[in-house]
Amino acid sequence: MKNFKYYNPTRIEFGAGKEKNIGTYISEYGVSKILVVYGSERIKKSGLLDTVFQSLSEKGISYETLGGVKSNPVMSKVYEGIEIAKSKGLEAVLAVGGGSVLDSSKAIAAGALYEGDVWDFCIGKGFPAKALKIFDIMTLAATGSEMNNYAVVTNEETKQKLSLAGPTTFPTVSVINPELQATVTNDYLAYSASDIFAHSLDMYLSATHMPDYIAGHIENILKTVMRTTEILLEDAGNYDARAEFAWAATQALNFSTFCGVENNRFDTHFLEHTLSAEYNIAHGAGLSIIMPAW
Repeated sequence: MKNFKYYNPTRIEFGAGKEKNIGTYISEYGVSKILVVYGSERIKKSGLLDTVFQSLSEKGISYETLGGVKSNPVMSKVYEGIEIAKSKGLEAVLAVGGGSVLDSSKAIAAGALYEGDVWDFCIGKGFPAKALKIFDIMTLAATGSEMNNYAVVTNEETKQKLSLAGPTTFPTVSVINPELQATVTNDYLAYSASDIFAHSLDMYLSATHMPDYIAGHIENILKTVMRTTEILLEDAGNYDARAEFAWAATQALNFSTFCGVENNRFDTHFLEHTLSAEYNIAHGAGLSIIMPAW
């Protein structure tokens, strides 16, 4: 194995019913004012948002809300969240949704403590040395954003889809309840599988040095995704398959697959970011186009 440094401060709360404790988890870090960020109305209809609000209120945590985050998150929504966070003096951001919601929340958290344009962090003009605390409840397994510090956002004006990352943009606590992901459509299950596959295959096939241990780790992620996706396409409510799929997604991009590896690259992701920025297709769908050709 090559020399490496591994750092991951994110605390994972995994399992059924964990979202009911989100107020407790947040209060442990001294947070009393938070921005709740979400995407579609699905989490309202399911009752998840009410569960979150109740848990926050029970711990005396006040909250503002920002909904409407879409797949391929955009800077205009990030700017909206930054304005709320700054004007209300908020201390943290809670993402309730999938990777797009969490990526938006990371960018909001970084931009809320920055005097310039948060886009500076994406184009190398600044560095997110500070950020509000970040919490999340995941309703989709795919990006691994719940256990890494990267956020990918699209600038609608320039049609650029770029990332920001810093030591302050790791989530503090991530809640993963596989039950909350059971209503994901088969299309988005397939897109999610493609995303996890790309995270894994990019590492596996581009590296000039790959330790056998890490190769086996990646192969296990790939086999798990293949096996559990087939199960979930037939039985969306299978908890064990859903749980293994969710944990495979987290492992694929929590940097554990990078340890001792040399010259690994995210080829398919960089290609796909251009595709989805231009045509606004789902990230996993774009990867399904790119991966076989690559």
